[in-house]
Amino acid sequence: MLALFSIGSAAYYMIWRCKYTRLGLLVPPLKKWQRYLLYSPMVLFILFLLLILWAMKEDAEFVRFEKDKDKNRYFTLKEATPFGEIVLPKGTQIRKYIPQGYQYNAPADLNDVEGIQFPYPVTINGISIIEIAPTTGFLRLAEDYHFTDKTGKAITCSKTNYLNVHLNNFDLRTIYNNKNLPIPPSTFKPSLWTFSDCNVPVELASPPQ
Repeated sequence: MLALFSIGSAAYYMIWRCKYTRLGLLVPPLKKWQRYLLYSPMVLFILFLLLILWAMKEDAEFVRFEKDKDKNRYFTLKEATPFGEIVLPKGTQIRKYIPQGYQYNAPADLNDVEGIQFPYPVTINGISIIEIAPTTGFLRLAEDYHFTDKTGKAITCSKTNYLNVHLNNFDLRTIYNNKNLPIPPSTFKPSLWTFSDCNVPVELASPPQ
């Protein structure tokens, strides 16, 4: 729209000027309101273009910043590392929560871990697990798991699904309520878990392609 106004203003000025020159008359100077009418769309159009260029530059910078943060969001353990009540084996892939934005950043440590993918099945509480979301209680099974729910019903959870457990972790809930605190590895307490149900598969810890 600004471009059309700018072109229209320039065309009007040329037609107005040609009218006088064709008659051999002296072109009168533009009045103040005429100058505003002629130049303001052009100025606004140029400013709008500069704003777009600035926004594109800022967006590219933000994308580069977030991509650099992904090195700390997604990483692989180089050695066996304690994590709460268990030890994560070497080669475990970690997905860590780091909010977007320039004011947020964090090292590649085990605070605020959202997803853990083991390099091979790991047994926790008698359950063979290949992947886990430690703050929500979703476990991707490596083998079928049989358990009894709280009503006494026998349930088989297929390894094609996720086993959902209740974390029963008051410390973790307290940390969630205080957004200024990170979630440390010490909150991972499988000894407190109770079984819930099975869920269809969802993506947990896979890094972006």
